[in-house]
Amino acid sequence: MTCRRTIIALIAWTVLAVSADERVEAPDFALPGLDGPNYRLSEYRGEVVALTFWAKWCGACADELVGLQRTGESFDDGFQALAISLDRRVDDATNLSARLDLDYPLMIDTRKTVGRLYGLDDLPATVIIDQRGLVRWRYSGRKTRGTDGYADHVRSLMDE
Repeated sequence: MTCRRTIIALIAWTVLAVSADERVEAPDFALPGLDGPNYRLSEYRGEVVALTFWAKWCGACADELVGLQRTGESFDDGFQALAISLDRRVDDATNLSARLDLDYPLMIDTRKTVGRLYGLDDLPATVIIDQRGLVRWRYSGRKTRGTDGYADHVRSLMDE
């Protein structure tokens, strides 16, 4: 990793370090969806967002994506699941998402620019963002919630 990339990753990680007393704004981005249109995070302001980063080669990512879908099924309004594939080939992401039959927006970040912006260190990674656009919870690797979903976190934010 180059020195510049290391510095960017450290800054992103520092910015996204979330404590009970300090909340930071989720970095906005726009990425192409696997279904064609572009998606922008800021379009979901006013809703609780679960943003998951994944890749086809990540064994635990499929469970995380399915868990995110189950979480979304628990809420009628006010919640939006979003997922960003870090696969280099769009076909890899498309094939896995089709096999899982997911019904929320899936985007592709082949250059991993948004992944670096969020300071990822492991996959899957999920960031829970409140209605104001603030990062409230961050999970990666074995710390993700998988098929159990994030319903308790989402519900607590919707009750605020």
